[in-house]
Amino acid sequence: MTPDDHARLVKIAGLLSSDKDAERALAAAKASEILQRNGLTWEDALAAIPVTPFFASDLVEIEPQPGDELTRLRAELATSEAMRNALLAELEMARVAPLSV
Repeated sequence: MTPDDHARLVKIAGLLSSDKDAERALAAAKASEILQRNGLTWEDALAAIPVTPFFASDLVEIEPQPGDELTRLRAELATSEAMRNALLAELEMARVAPLSV
């Protein structure tokens, strides 16, 4: 996507929350036109937005480890320790800056 089209798309996207039905419809049509001109779909455009996990513990992967029982237990312990550390960090952050709902 060209920088100009990107800037237009960002500006037009702001109009998608307009109180006026016609303005929202026109904005959606213009945004779709820009995406099509650049060979993109709405799915492509939205998939490019990075997703940040809500909790750091969401990043801890639990995968079975090949090998003997000792290797498996070590992997589980490491995963549990990583999960514990992530949860402790989240608790500390919640104490410092409570979530606003």
